[in-house]
Amino acid sequence: MVRIEKMEVTDKVARYMYFPENSEKSGIVALNRDTGEWAVEKRLEEYGTSYISHALHRLEEFQKNGKFRKKDVIAWY
Repeated sequence: MVRIEKMEVTDKVARYMYFPENSEKSGIVALNRDTGEWAVEKRLEEYGTSYISHALHRLEEFQKNGKFRKKDVIAWY
């Protein structure tokens, strides 16, 4: 499970904090809204990359439907 919280959404970038599991620590991921390229701006080394992947996939979904939620939770098994 990963929680995401919106930091900013502009015409150029969507930037979110991500919180793996129930962690109080957060990393930061961003999606370039013009090119679709993504970036990990702050990585939490103690957690695997699957949290980053799920967070970025959700940002891509937000981009497709044009609605960027303030907060969201992504769970998988």
